[in-house]
Amino acid sequence: MYAWFLNKASLAVTPLPLMWGLVLLPVSLLVGLVMLILSANFLIAGSGLSSWMVEELTKFDFSEGLELFMAMIFAIVISPFALLAFLIALVFGFFGLAIMISAIVRLIPR
Repeated sequence: MYAWFLNKASLAVTPLPLMWGLVLLPVSLLVGLVMLILSANFLIAGSGLSSWMVEELTKFDFSEGLELFMAMIFAIVISPFALLAFLIALVFGFFGLAIMISAIVRLIPR
């Protein structure tokens, strides 16, 4: 009798591989894709900030000591923001790829 109830209960519950295939896999792939797109956006932002910094540095005269000092301060202040944008791009890209790869590997039967 107990085995019969257990058999009926197991038929009523959605099996985990089916739930993984229908719900969790598309969500994982979507989250991975969004993180890759965010990674590309941060990469574009970092390169845009870097090119803007180089463009602004060409406007300095560098003949006076004060302008040279201000250009160095400008580069020291702006460079970490560009590097931070590149770092965020790398982290988002790696996490997005890891989520997508783990979702695809989960599909492979053992």
